[in-house]
Amino acid sequence: MNKKSLIIIVICVTFLFSLKNIKAENFLPNGSFEVTTVPDMPDCWDQPFGPKEIKNWYSLWKIDESIAFQGKKSLCIAVPSHSSIWKLYAQSWYQDWLIRLWKNKLKKLEKNQYYTLSMYLKSNKLKFPVSVIIRTAKKVYRFKTKVSFIWKRYFFTFYLNSQLKNVRIYPLGVGKLWIDAVKLEKGKEATKFTPSPYNTYFVNLPKPKKVNEIEKELAKLGWEERFNYPKVKPKFLGNINIDPIQRCILVNGKPFFFFAACFMRAHLYKKRWNELLRMLKRYEYTAVIASFACSWNDSHASTPEIRRFLNLAYRCGLKVVIWIQINAVKTSNGFKRIRHNFPPRVITEEYKKEIKRLIPPLKNHPALLGWYLFDEPYEKELINYGFTKKIVDFAKSLDPCHFMYINYGKLEKDYKFYNGKIPGDIVSRTQYPIPVYPITYIAEQTGKEYIIGNFRKPVVLWLQLWSGKGRYPTPDEFTCMAYLAAIYGATGFQTWPMMPGSKLLWDRVKVVISEMKEISSVLYSRNTIPVVIKGSDYIHTMAKKLGKKVYLLAVNTLNKKQDVTFVLPDLKIKKINVKFESRFCSFKDNLFNDVFKPYERHVYEIDLGF
Repeated sequence: MNKKSLIIIVICVTFLFSLKNIKAENFLPNGSFEVTTVPDMPDCWDQPFGPKEIKNWYSLWKIDESIAFQGKKSLCIAVPSHSSIWKLYAQSWYQDWLIRLWKNKLKKLEKNQYYTLSMYLKSNKLKFPVSVIIRTAKKVYRFKTKVSFIWKRYFFTFYLNSQLKNVRIYPLGVGKLWIDAVKLEKGKEATKFTPSPYNTYFVNLPKPKKVNEIEKELAKLGWEERFNYPKVKPKFLGNINIDPIQRCILVNGKPFFFFAACFMRAHLYKKRWNELLRMLKRYEYTAVIASFACSWNDSHASTPEIRRFLNLAYRCGLKVVIWIQINAVKTSNGFKRIRHNFPPRVITEEYKKEIKRLIPPLKNHPALLGWYLFDEPYEKELINYGFTKKIVDFAKSLDPCHFMYINYGKLEKDYKFYNGKIPGDIVSRTQYPIPVYPITYIAEQTGKEYIIGNFRKPVVLWLQLWSGKGRYPTPDEFTCMAYLAAIYGATGFQTWPMMPGSKLLWDRVKVVISEMKEISSVLYSRNTIPVVIKGSDYIHTMAKKLGKKVYLLAVNTLNKKQDVTFVLPDLKIKKINVKFESRFCSFKDNLFNDVFKPYERHVYEIDLGF
């Protein structure tokens, strides 16, 4: 063999070796769990509704910084008992709808191709059973394996001929499972693990809008009209009333601070009702919004069961809003959801049947606060059919003594259809911006709610405790969103789902509710006074005069420190107490300075000198 032939052989062997070790692109963001924008939860991974599924979930599903195969972190899931099997799992949010949402950033999976999902697993038990489930729109792939004490790579190949729905990893034994270095790649073989190029896409929010930009947008819709509020008496419903001046709910003639948690499909958790309701009360909630039916099958609660739920809530000191949901229709091909598969007339009649089943036997219960009749009517056919007004009017005919409302995703469509009015007693909207939209999305949408409610209806919104757009809000982002909503007109709040996967975020919710309760009279007041802000275009404020005090709410919407000066024209300051922070603020005449950390809020209680 001559020298030239030898060189060719070496080149060929090197090329073949490099092909075998080529690093294919990893489509799954944060497969090694290193990115934790919210410190106790990995970006792009979660167990949706986990804390509601099982007691002590926060101690069973967590990031482990002491054991890892790749980097410094892994995900650890601990199964405490046989009854907990199939109730704990890890789910990647990388799926078709998230790809569509992030269409300019996340790469779309090609259909009619083979893909391989690989991961490193280990357990504290020998032959620990694990199930990996890959759901597509047309097929579900189920794989099972057994894991040992040492890190080992496992891979699963599947054929994708439709949309990817989700990827889940289930520990199926009593013990601990560690997961790390998860990779989804094109082809039938698993190549060396590589971090996804999309790992950090979900960390930073888009730049927020300036205060004057939002005010200009709202001014086009009539924002300044909020100062010309209606001098009318409260709307009489019964023991539950709506005050159009304070824009709040009245219970027995007194303002009721509405901060509600969602309890979807409550009938599936009957054994935990008392425990979960008491927990919500401890976290300062005043109400719960509960549904009692599944939309994908025919399971639902009977009226005696719902009455038992109301009894338990009443004993806990919680009010209840019943969310009307309807079952799917059983056909020869299985269950068929009503909402997306039937014409508006049929959908309307089915909702009327459920309203008629629930309202008459439950309307006199003392725990009942109101009725949540429908969620997010985006469909053009439903709007044009006048669906929302039809079901509100029908429900009102059965129960004129409690408030009715629809929650909107696209509120403006109904507003335009009804020529500047929307059905129901309350304006409600879903607002989940994190991490896709700027945090000031909350300010814009809440301001629109205020306007669309003709400045006389209570304004509530669903605040985000959900990670489905890529990650959870950080505790500071959640606080910022709540205060932005209050500044732009919210007088009530709702959180979905019931509990977030992040314990840090969950504990912050309790703090925010407590603070909002204390300043609720400020939210209800119409006595707004002007504030001049110098030094930043991103500090949003609301100032109200109550007696001899001014309450100034201010929040920073930038992820960076802001140093600002506030001026209260024509007023003389005597003392400034910064509420919830155990400090006072220095001042001179009618101005004072303060510093804001990223997304920080300050609430100033200002004594006036006369």
